[in-house]
Amino acid sequence: MEAMWTRYLPQADIVRQLLDDGAVGDVRLVRADFGFNMPMDPAHRLWSAELGGGALLDAGVYPISFASSVLGAPSTVTAVGELAPTGVDARADLLLTSASGATALVSTSLVTSMPVVASIMGSSGRIDIASPFFGPTGVTLTTGQIGSETTETWRDDTFGTLHDGLGYQATAFASYVSEGRTESPLHPHGEIVSVMSTIDEARRQIAAATLS
Repeated sequence: MEAMWTRYLPQADIVRQLLDDGAVGDVRLVRADFGFNMPMDPAHRLWSAELGGGALLDAGVYPISFASSVLGAPSTVTAVGELAPTGVDARADLLLTSASGATALVSTSLVTSMPVVASIMGSSGRIDIASPFFGPTGVTLTTGQIGSETTETWRDDTFGTLHDGLGYQATAFASYVSEGRTESPLHPHGEIVSVMSTIDEARRQIAAATLS
């Protein structure tokens, strides 16, 4: 079971309920990003190919997994970015298309300071997850037309420290073990493999474009 703790946050459950209820209508676009400026150090794991470095494998998995949780596995992956001198991806921007016709725009970087937010936009409203969206923060639902919009916001103030929110997944994991489950119903094995396939394809495209 991958430690994608974001899936087990209360706000993730709120987002699932809003989507199931059709609160934003037909989903057209998902956007998410996670990037920061990391000083270059070839020996650091983030910059080392041998240690699994690169923006996509470290930070990029969060916005890609978020898009997957909303739209499912992408039908096509288009990626642009750049490689660091060590050969890992320093930044990546992905356009993901889904079978429904909706698209996702996700970005990650080791050289760019990003807001680390996520949004789901539909035909009648949008859902915004506050920064950093991968941890317990909050959700805002906006509906209505420009000039007459209404908003509702929920905040998770349970913990004073961001990563204490890891406990949500630990609790879920314990319950799955007690139930005799062999995979998470919120984050099944097939989706984990699909997200990794998206990352692999993005890395391949960026490397091919850089080396060509």
